[in-house]
Amino acid sequence: MKRKSMKNRRIEAMAKALAALAACGAATLFPVLGSATPTADPQDACTLLTAAEVSAALGVKMDAGKRPVESDPTLCNWREHGKPEGPARNVMVTVIQGGSFDKEKQPSRNVKGTVSGVGDEAYFFQPTRMPIILFVNAGTVYFKVMARSSATDPAAEQNGTIDKTLATAIVKKLQSRPAKPAS
Repeated sequence: MKRKSMKNRRIEAMAKALAALAACGAATLFPVLGSATPTADPQDACTLLTAAEVSAALGVKMDAGKRPVESDPTLCNWREHGKPEGPARNVMVTVIQGGSFDKEKQPSRNVKGTVSGVGDEAYFFQPTRMPIILFVNAGTVYFKVMARSSATDPAAEQNGTIDKTLATAIVKKLQSRPAKPAS
């Protein structure tokens, strides 16, 4: 019987260790092992979209998402690059609780109808003289998307289409994230 070299035994041990880590869900602990792209964290709104995705949806260059309130990871705002705050186009994503999702969809003149093809359930909500907001339930994650695609018309018709495009991207990210290991 042939004896394994020390180098081969080390390689074999490393391969077994990596296989054991993968079986335990190490990709969620060490995302670099699982993928080269950042993982969407449903508790951090700024991880749900990239500036490139928002730029593509609005058709203008957008800055990276920033928290309007640094200590609150449930809010993220992407702003048009190089524009002052007032006339800038922007997108706001907010991670919400299921109760907020259900409360806002109660029959009212502000609910503008259900939206198919986005998450498990979605609907448009539009407060008077404000941009339309898309509320989405995607499994155990609830969020809302509000795009302002026109500096002069905050209630522009295309906002709903942009909201749906961005919400669809968020749902895909949430669905592709690694499952959490059982505790």
